[in-house]
Amino acid sequence: REKNVIKPAPGKRSCNCRNEVYHRQIGPGMYQQITEQVCDKCQNVKFEREGYSLTVEIEKGMKDGQEISFYEDGEPKIDGEAGDLKFRICRAPHDVFKREGNDLHASINITL
Repeated sequence: REKNVIKPAPGKRSCNCRNEVYHRQIGPGMYQQITEQVCDKCQNVKFEREGYSLTVEIEKGMKDGQEISFYEDGEPKIDGEAGDLKFRICRAPHDVFKREGNDLHASINITL
């Protein structure tokens, strides 16, 4: 599994804390208004990919649609915590066996 990890970076970053508006004259009677998001409090961050292994243990009798969660192993947000990583069980059809509730059925022709 590889996921983005937030690491500190030099300098400051643009954020939603504060906006500054600049006016610039681009010609006679023509002005341009520029809005820039600037904050002196928010440190700059960068995302780096880190890889590690996860083992998903599927227990006997797990049903279609059940979820296995890994707490805070999801992708992080720039101004928030990482979410949970969830695996949903989806069974694949089988040629011989068919599941009905907690029972496993098979139709097999035998010769006598």
